[in-house]
Amino acid sequence: MSAIPVLLGALLVAGAVYDTVRLLTPAEPRWPPPTRLRGRRAGLEAAECWLTGLRLHGRIDAATYRRRMAALARGRRTSPTGRQAYLSVVHGYTTAFQWGAGILTAGAALCAALLRPGHLRCKDAPRAASAPARPSETGPVSETEAGPASPAAGS
Repeated sequence: MSAIPVLLGALLVAGAVYDTVRLLTPAEPRWPPPTRLRGRRAGLEAAECWLTGLRLHGRIDAATYRRRMAALARGRRTSPTGRQAYLSVVHGYTTAFQWGAGILTAGAALCAALLRPGHLRCKDAPRAASAPARPSETGPVSETEAGPASPAAGS
């Protein structure tokens, strides 16, 4: 049972190291191997649609649109660099933290809803008859049964 938390912790550390290394190393080569060309073409088409949407909604001007579309025609996509890359990593960790906090909060609320108040008792086991009664159940205790009230009174 303790292997699962260790495995999850190792995965979190591996993800943090991977993201940090990707943030600090230079970008991948511009010409990928032929096996990835199909995926790259699909990515370029998606980037083209995204740029068109930006232009239609007025978020980029015509010169920026032409420059980015020319780069796409040459097979180059601009990747976030510097501050943009840093902010995207911070956003990813923030999102993951918020999801984790939400899941833990939901689990705590579920546990609180399922727990019943009071002591757990087994219905089949008989209650012990030889157990001494608590003083609150028998009434007040006299001084002779309880002993002297203070150490000075007994000497």
